[in-house]
Amino acid sequence: MRRRSFRRLTKKRAIAIALSMVLWLFWWLFAPVSNLSDVEISDVQECEFTRDFVRVCTWNVHNYNVSNRRVKNRWINYPKPENERDAVAFTLAKIDADIILIQEMGDKTYLNDLCIRLSKAGKKYPYAFVSEYDSPSRLAILSRIKPNKVFDFSDTRIIVKGEHTYSPRGTLGIKTNIKGKELYTFSLHLKSKVNAKKKDENFIPFRFAELRAIGKRVQYATGKNALVIYGGDFNDEPKPRFLKNLGDVSIVPQSDMLGSSYTYHWLKKNIFYTYDFFVVSPRLASFIKKPAVIVPKGEGSDHCPVYVDIQLFNSK
Repeated sequence: MRRRSFRRLTKKRAIAIALSMVLWLFWWLFAPVSNLSDVEISDVQECEFTRDFVRVCTWNVHNYNVSNRRVKNRWINYPKPENERDAVAFTLAKIDADIILIQEMGDKTYLNDLCIRLSKAGKKYPYAFVSEYDSPSRLAILSRIKPNKVFDFSDTRIIVKGEHTYSPRGTLGIKTNIKGKELYTFSLHLKSKVNAKKKDENFIPFRFAELRAIGKRVQYATGKNALVIYGGDFNDEPKPRFLKNLGDVSIVPQSDMLGSSYTYHWLKKNIFYTYDFFVVSPRLASFIKKPAVIVPKGEGSDHCPVYVDIQLFNSK
């Protein structure tokens, strides 16, 4: 019987194996969390909170991961430039949110990179989560407040024109208990119209189906009359016909310093859109006293960040 041959362990192969082990160890040590689906966080107590409001920010950070970029007049897979990553961290540090909802984050490696940059800027977020099952442009949440529970609904099934499929990203959420009030915060990023064919109708039916499935799944997890806020890149305008698919919710008014509600500028056709915003459950709406604030995007992203202050402790 012929003996199975083995490849000789050369110096080059040994270095490659050692490097792989080091990278794996680094990931294992610094990964914020794994296996997120409906994670219960143990020994959670009400956090000490000095503000009289909770600030929530949402931002599509425009491919924080390795993605197809134009470099030296050609398109290649390339990391997000250092100056853009620094700009993202700088802007988020200035916003100083308690909970940050992120779209197009990438996996845990990139989320850790952002956490390190924020820490250097003096803003620490000890609780960091990234969705597990979705596309490379993943959802993420950073929080100063220890959550009771994490909901990874990135495996959400939908029905579009009678066909079963999956939402590309679904939603990622956390439940926090702040001074006796339970707040549910969800990040989402709906399918864009990119690469849509005529029969796809700019993927409008797809986004409608995503909202219906996400809304049902969240309501099942939170129960009725919960304090729920959704924030993210909806890839559609906040029209009532669109948002009613999410359930009984209302949009949070928003504006920038000039009074505009636009958050995304399509340079190719010079069109401005309101794609990034917050919607809230009826019970939470009464805790929001001021419009959400749109912050100039700077060089970190092609979307503007938006934040809202929830007056969770001054309302009856």
